[in-house]
Amino acid sequence: MVYTKPSRGCASCKKRKIKCDEQEPACARCLKSGWVCPGYKDEADLNFRNQTQLVVRKAQTRRTDHVWLTKTQWNANHQAGQPQSLPPSVIDRAISFFIHHFVGRAGESKVPARGYHEYLPALLQESSPNSALATITAATGLASLANAGNASPWTPAAFSLYGKAIKQLRAELQDPVEMKSDKTLAAIMLMGIFEAITCPDRNSLRALSHHIIAAARLIELRGPDQFQREVGLRIFLQLRRLIVLHCLQLHRPMPYAVKKWSTWAEPAQRKDELAANRFSELNEDLALIRVKIKEEKITSALKIHALLSPIDKKLHLWRQNLPESWMPKSYRSLDLSPAGRADWAAQYDVFPDLWVASMWNNYHSCRILINDAILSAILHDDPGIMRKEQLYSMEILVEMANKVCHSVPFYLGYAKNQHGALEDRSMDEGTAMPGGYLLMWPLYMAGMLRTTCREQRQWIASKLHQIGLRLGLRIAMFLAAALELEGTSFSDSELWVSGEFFPK
Repeated sequence: MVYTKPSRGCASCKKRKIKCDEQEPACARCLKSGWVCPGYKDEADLNFRNQTQLVVRKAQTRRTDHVWLTKTQWNANHQAGQPQSLPPSVIDRAISFFIHHFVGRAGESKVPARGYHEYLPALLQESSPNSALATITAATGLASLANAGNASPWTPAAFSLYGKAIKQLRAELQDPVEMKSDKTLAAIMLMGIFEAITCPDRNSLRALSHHIIAAARLIELRGPDQFQREVGLRIFLQLRRLIVLHCLQLHRPMPYAVKKWSTWAEPAQRKDELAANRFSELNEDLALIRVKIKEEKITSALKIHALLSPIDKKLHLWRQNLPESWMPKSYRSLDLSPAGRADWAAQYDVFPDLWVASMWNNYHSCRILINDAILSAILHDDPGIMRKEQLYSMEILVEMANKVCHSVPFYLGYAKNQHGALEDRSMDEGTAMPGGYLLMWPLYMAGMLRTTCREQRQWIASKLHQIGLRLGLRIAMFLAAALELEGTSFSDSELWVSGEFFPK
């Protein structure tokens, strides 16, 4: 059976089984017939059509082939009762676990927390226990807790809650007031986190894209008034970062509306946040060039360098003009072991907060994308040509990868011991790791470079393992395993995360 995309056609055309041109404010068929066009279903709602059945199928699959769920465990759980009948204490623990590890806190700058779900606790307090936001938070926390604690019998219950959240969300999207609420938008974004937690392979990125599309549609419908609320602004800034990641990884152009949304948001932003708007514009240019290279099958190293090098220079200039409040404090590591003396581990950087740290790593990631594409093209054409450009790109790749590694202690909650040495406490039960999810993709990109040595790649893989184990992120474990494959760079066509850099 072939499944097609859901139709946005009006109800009249659907009933008559004719093609609808979907024109605004009314379709041509209805106008020609003299009927009142009933309008179109909201695209955000269409993105969730038939998702409940999909969730059920996913849950059934996890029940039978989950990597650590044994038949004995399942039988014991099934005899004790249905997995969705969990005691409230487990649900409360799941929500607490999620907030502990996935919600940003104020940094050294003492400004209010920003950058990663910092708005969630307040929204949960305002929301009904039967809201989509409350349910998806419980589902995501339970899935994460089940993976991190090796409590596999909870996994089906997490999928059951996810299915319930989708039903609740569909109802909220039908309500003209609820559809534009902060809690509805936040619920959609959390569904992408759920996919990353539960999906062990490339499909999580594809699933995330659907949630991003739905959330972006709501940003447009909510209009400029949403930025009069601090929560609305915080959600948008987080979503914009996800849109950038989505477009660059999947070779898609940035939606034109992002620039309009940034204009709406600018009056409400703090002064030190305005540089992020310029960064978004540069990412829009980069995304368009990457689409052009792929669609036009450009293989010439000279042409690829000519297209990408100007953006690389603009990014470098952007970095030179950042406000002082963005600058990290750098420290030397006291680890005297051979691994501790390596360039990538000999320094660690402390940032004002997670939002600033994530902006820095987004910058590092963009320059990695650009220079690895240039280097791949040169090596494909002839390593003997463009020697100067080749060496420059290699130098930038090493520098950017090391910078990502220098941010690891900050993201993973390292702390100094009584002797002043930095200790990895990320696996301690009480240590929060709200930056782990944000670090995952930049760390993976740094590890997959052909310029990253074997020892550094293994070190990065070990950090991804820590993130996966501590936060219950199956996708982090998958990425760590990919790094352990010898002789691979993420330019290779089979590495889906950044698309196919070099057309075949």
